[in-house]
Amino acid sequence: LPVEFDASRRAKAWLSTSTENAVARMAEVGPWHQQAQDGGLTLTFNNKANLATTPLADIAPGISLTQGGTHNSMIVEMDKYLVVFDAPIGESQARWTVEAARARYPGKPIKYLVLTHHHMDHASGTRTFVAMEGATLVVGKGAKPHYQRVLSAPHRVDNDLLQRTPRRTEIVEVGDKWTVGDGRRQVAAYAVDNPHAEAMLIGILAWLPLSAALAVVP
Repeated sequence: LPVEFDASRRAKAWLSTSTENAVARMAEVGPWHQQAQDGGLTLTFNNKANLATTPLADIAPGISLTQGGTHNSMIVEMDKYLVVFDAPIGESQARWTVEAARARYPGKPIKYLVLTHHHMDHASGTRTFVAMEGATLVVGKGAKPHYQRVLSAPHRVDNDLLQRTPRRTEIVEVGDKWTVGDGRRQVAAYAVDNPHAEAMLIGILAWLPLSAALAVVP
């Protein structure tokens, strides 16, 4: 039986497998609502239930990672602002991440949102970060038109936060390397050719003077 996997409103992946196998596979990656439809089964991601088990963990000084969900964001503290890597899943998780960042790092806005690539499990919360924080998007070379369409498209069906409170932001394309620093840490995004997605970025976080580094791999 065909199964519709609807993880974030519009994202759809069709699985050619039995209903029993599909349910087992979905159960491995997160909480789901199940609903019989037309003799098949629709699985809808229950993001609120997922967020109940998604804490924000400090993994290094000034670096936090959302934990427990199917996909994660990394938050990097700079002297006056924050840099976030990826905005996965959708609006509910993005709002939770922004609010958690505000609580953990009060007074520091999210200035940059680095999107490693355009797939929904890395970028479906982009509109929420723009609506709540006005974050500048850092994307791979050639991806700017895509994200311009993402931000300008009407969302009348789900009436998301950016639809209700329109806001503009800048989009920075990275053709080779992008960096920001504050004398304590340096955050870099590098463009990498790969078979997974076009305009892919990976991140490197370095402590200054250079004593350690952490790679952010999509």
